[in-house]
Amino acid sequence: MKKVSKLLFIAPIMLSLFACSKNNTTKKQSETNEINNKPVISIGENGNWFIDGVDTYQKASGSDGISIIDFKLTKQEGLDCTYTITLSNGLKYDFVVSNGSNGISIESFELTKQEGLESTYTITLSNGVKKDFTVTNGKSSVQYYPVVFRDIDGSFLDADFVEEGSSATYRGKELTFTTNKAYSYRYNGWDKEFDSITGPTTITATVDETRLFLGSYPQSLEKDNEIVNSLNSIAGSNPSSTDTFNWSVYDYSDKVTYYQDVDLDNDGSYDYRGVYFTDWRQLSYGNQSDNGYKIGRVYWFKYEPVEWHVVNRLDNKIQLLSYYILDSQYFYPSTSQAEFEHNGKVGYTNNYELSHLRKFLTKYFYNWTFNNKEKATILLTEVDNSEGSTERENSYACDNTFDYVFALSCSEVTHYGLASDEYRIGGTDYAKSQGLHVNAGYSWWWLRSPAADNGEHAYYVNTSYGYNCYYFCDDAWEGIRPSVWIKL
Repeated sequence: MKKVSKLLFIAPIMLSLFACSKNNTTKKQSETNEINNKPVISIGENGNWFIDGVDTYQKASGSDGISIIDFKLTKQEGLDCTYTITLSNGLKYDFVVSNGSNGISIESFELTKQEGLESTYTITLSNGVKKDFTVTNGKSSVQYYPVVFRDIDGSFLDADFVEEGSSATYRGKELTFTTNKAYSYRYNGWDKEFDSITGPTTITATVDETRLFLGSYPQSLEKDNEIVNSLNSIAGSNPSSTDTFNWSVYDYSDKVTYYQDVDLDNDGSYDYRGVYFTDWRQLSYGNQSDNGYKIGRVYWFKYEPVEWHVVNRLDNKIQLLSYYILDSQYFYPSTSQAEFEHNGKVGYTNNYELSHLRKFLTKYFYNWTFNNKEKATILLTEVDNSEGSTERENSYACDNTFDYVFALSCSEVTHYGLASDEYRIGGTDYAKSQGLHVNAGYSWWWLRSPAADNGEHAYYVNTSYGYNCYYFCDDAWEGIRPSVWIKL
C-alpha cells in the first residue's frame, strides 16, 4: 500500500519585492528586508492589505483570489487513485492516495483555516489521517500594486493600492510647507508621475530648494471688514501726540506713524500689525497717499512667513535674500556731505556702519521677524564693507561689521549673478504703507555700498538700470531686502 503524500503549494505573490517587518496591527507579513524607505506590507486582522500600518481596504484573499475551484478523482490504477486539484488561476495539481475496498480513500476535503494570505484545506482520509493542503491567496485575474507616498525625509505620508495601469490617489495631509526645521521649504510636487502604475511604487515629495521661508513679518493688507472691525476693537483708541494709548510710535518716522501688534488667536505670536498715520513721512516722490493710504485711518497687515531667495551656498550654510521688498527706509536722515558724529562715531552720511539702514535691519527687523528658535539658525556674519565691495575706488568705504542681518553690496549683486528679472521686484502692502515708491509695479531697494562721488549718496538697485545708481541717503522711499546667512 502506498503512503499518502502531502502536497504543499505556496503561490507566488506580487509583494515579495517589498520589505516587511512585524508590528502589532498585523497577523502575517512577508519576510524582512532592510532596504531603507521600503514600505511595510502586511495582512491585517481583517484580511486586508496594510501598508505601513494603514488599511488599504483591499482584500488580501477571498473569492477573487487564488483558491481551489475543483477537486475530483481523475485517474485510478489499481489501488492508486489520483485526485486533481484545480486552482482559480488555472494551475492543476495531483494528489495521490492508495484506494480500494481495503485501502485508504478520501473522506472529506474542506477549508479549515484562513489566516491572511494563507488558506488551508484539510483532506481527511478514510483511515482517520488528516493532511493539510495550503495555498497562498492573492489577486490573480487583475494585478494590484502598493503605492506609498513619502515626505522628503522618507517618512510615511499615505498609501494606495491600485489596479495595474490605473492612477494612484494621494489622500494624506495637505503639503504646503515643510515643518521639520526652523525654516521651511514650499512643496513642489512629487518626484514621479503616478497616473499609470505598473508595479510596486514609492512616490516622494519634492521641494523648491532655491526658495525657503523663515520668520514672519507684516505684509498683506487685511481687507475683510469683519476681521478689521474685530482688530480695531482690540486696538482701542487711536493714538495722538498727547496720548499713544496701546500704540507705539516708529521712532524713525518723524513721530508721525504709529503701530500696534496683535496676537489675535492668543498663540504667543503676532498675527497682525496695525498702522496709523497722523502725517506723511519725508519722501522725494509723493507720499503714502500715492499707494492708497490716508491720514487718520488704521490699516491692518497680516504677519506672514517671509519668503527668501537662496543666493549663495557654502558648505553647510546658505545665504538668503528676501524675495520681496519688505519695508521702506532711508539710508540715514541727513543731507550732510561732511563727516559728523552719529550713532557713536564720526563718519559720512553714507557710512553703512553708522547708518539707519543697518540699525533698522539689526535692531527692528531682526527682532520683529524672528523668534528665538529662528534666531538660533541665523549666523553672525562678518559683513564686508571694504572698498572692493563697492566695485570701484571709493574713499567712503567703512569698517567691516558683524551682523545677523544686512543689506547686499554692489559686489554681491554682481557675484550672485542676479538676473535682470530679479533686479525688478515688487514690494509688499506693508512696505508701500511705509512710503515705498512704486513704478509700474516695481520698486527700488537699497544696497549697503556708499556712492563714490560724495558722502550723501548710496547705491540702490533700480528697476531699469541695475545697481549702478545712487541717490540721497535721507530718502525713505527706497525699499529694504534683508539678507542673512543660516546654517543647514
